Amino acid sequence: VFDARTVTTADGMFKAICNHIEYCTNKGNIRSAITVFPQRTDGKHDYRVWNQQLFGFAGYPQPDGSILGDPINVCMELGWKGKGTAFDILPMVLSANGEDPEYFVIPEELVLMVNISHPQ
Repeated sequence: VFDARTVTTADGMFKAICNHIEYCTNKGNIRSAITVFPQRTDGKHDYRVWNQQLFGFAGYPQPDGSILGDPINVCMELGWKGKGTAFDILPMVLSANGEDPEYFVIPEELVLMVNISHPQ
């Protein structure tokens, strides 16, 4: 258990989550953990991870109407621009203490990717 109840900013949340990811992925030798942020108080000063999952791929509409990448993640908000590939990792969107959401680019070294191929 990682105790992050003293965190007061989205940047602090991001650092705690990066620590969590690094510990859990453990260079491929996965281990369980939980990181605890400040509890909900009045509903106006919440700490929130806006992403559906910690890691997700961006989706980009193409001129022919198809989607490059993950079609569930086509909407790009907050000014983030990816590289435009099929495997761009979405930034983490966090808000702390009731503040507006901010995005943070996940360091590449924290993202473990598995090469998958299909014979067709």
